[in-house]
Amino acid sequence: MPEGCAIIKGRAREVNGEIGPRRCTRRVLATIVLLLAAGGMACSDERRAERGYRQAMALVEGDDLARAVERFDEIARRFPQTEAGRRALRDAKLYRGLIGAVENFPASRARDAIVAIARAVEAQRGRDRHAPASLADLDAGLPPVDPWGNPFGYERSADGRGYRLTCYGSDGTTGGEGDAADIVVENGAFRREPRR
Repeated sequence: MPEGCAIIKGRAREVNGEIGPRRCTRRVLATIVLLLAAGGMACSDERRAERGYRQAMALVEGDDLARAVERFDEIARRFPQTEAGRRALRDAKLYRGLIGAVENFPASRARDAIVAIARAVEAQRGRDRHAPASLADLDAGLPPVDPWGNPFGYERSADGRGYRLTCYGSDGTTGGEGDAADIVVENGAFRREPRR
């Protein structure tokens, strides 16, 4: 007889009273205890996950995003079946993206600034048929320095028609990688940009 059938027949015998009431009661009580323990463990997991989630959010409020993301990842890994675990998974992705955006923010601002300056140079070059002698000759309102506080490099060609505009990156010197990489615009076209 297949095992499933034997279990069903055994349960039917319990219900019909063929097995003693004491034995049936013990089995029912054992089943109830197991169900309560399983339910208690689920509640306990939810409470632990929620507590961990609140701790991670406190790290976010304290501007410690890297540790908060680690904590969210841990909660999502340990308690994936809980509501707090699902929120932790979602928030880990969100704050990981914010960390990346914050890290790339100065380079992004530098690129935006050099584009604004290059547009102003191109506008004057189109109007006057030559590039300005210096960045000081441009209209006010342009950023005087890059996001790291360094002045932009500017050279006008010997004939006055061309130019080279440079942001030297976070290190303020020629060359480099990442945030330290140079951003160069020559005669209205990018020559080098930081890797992203």
